[in-house]
Amino acid sequence: MNQAEQVHKAPLNLMDSRPKTPLFRFDRYRDIDLFIKFEGANPSLCLKTRSAVNILRKMHARNELSSEKTVIDASSGSFGGALAWAAGIYGYKCTIVGSEKTVPEASALITSLGAEIIKVGSVTRHGYEYIVDLIAANPEQWAYTDQLNNPDNAGAYLDLGRENHEQLPNVVAVVASAGTGGSLCGVARHFKSEKPDTLI
Repeated sequence: MNQAEQVHKAPLNLMDSRPKTPLFRFDRYRDIDLFIKFEGANPSLCLKTRSAVNILRKMHARNELSSEKTVIDASSGSFGGALAWAAGIYGYKCTIVGSEKTVPEASALITSLGAEIIKVGSVTRHGYEYIVDLIAANPEQWAYTDQLNNPDNAGAYLDLGRENHEQLPNVVAVVASAGTGGSLCGVARHFKSEKPDTLI
């Protein structure tokens, strides 16, 4: 079986047919029901599973991945774990560049999924600078997912917007914390196209 066939048959396809992550009503405020989406039910235990899978699928479609290349990105934790999981499912080597502040639990998750973690500097930006230098020195070695600048990051969360809308057709507002901002952008795009009066 060649690499393309392996990717086609990979368990990543389960992302397409898995049950929607659950939505729980957790409070009521001024006659408004408040719900929370449990993205910890995703395969890599977090929201960023959606982004990592989508980015790698799109890179595969553009022939930007190969068994000779190592998938790489900088992450403070959750995306690193998700990318390590997705790369492992695809069968690619993976390196995550974290900072000295990366918590032990995040490092343990990344390495337990078969990826290497390199700690550089005190913030994620230092990791990005380090990756730019690595790629400049040996561009054929790396497949850079570049989550902060990759439109396939936000694109991954259109499905999350659709899921939320299907589960709560009468939603009036979406509230989210923003890390890279990709999840909020993708969800907002869905609601602004399908239900423009939704507050974000």
